[in-house]
Amino acid sequence: MRNAHVVAGLMTSVTVTLFFLDMALSACSSSVPGTSPCLPEPLQIHPDKVVVASAVTVSSAPFNCQGTYPAGKVYQLTLSFVGRSAPIDLGSFPVNADGSFRAIVPIPANASPGEAYIIVHGSPFDYCHDSIGQSCAGYTARLTILASG
Repeated sequence: MRNAHVVAGLMTSVTVTLFFLDMALSACSSSVPGTSPCLPEPLQIHPDKVVVASAVTVSSAPFNCQGTYPAGKVYQLTLSFVGRSAPIDLGSFPVNADGSFRAIVPIPANASPGEAYIIVHGSPFDYCHDSIGQSCAGYTARLTILASG
């Protein structure tokens, strides 16, 4: 009987988790019923561990759907720290019409060492909203910033 209670509790937990996952994904839905949104491919970052005052390459593959961008499309990149200091604007970088993107991004010498994220603004992820109109998705790449020395 005790094991049945544990399994029932586990199933409740799994159900709740799947419910919230489904809510998050449906908030970034297509305007055409029955279709998925056309979102950019996942970001890649290399290296994912970088010494301050060095550079990383941030990139993504072309859309894996029918998405396109107009000529002149740019992404705005921000370096965000996990509760350590204010975000740093890294500048604007061009994006290809097919959604592919590659930028060599300098990590400022004054960047706070530790876990950080490069956040991309200007992609369709910016327009994914939850029920209260707040963005519930993000286009980010995680990295670790190391102190020089």
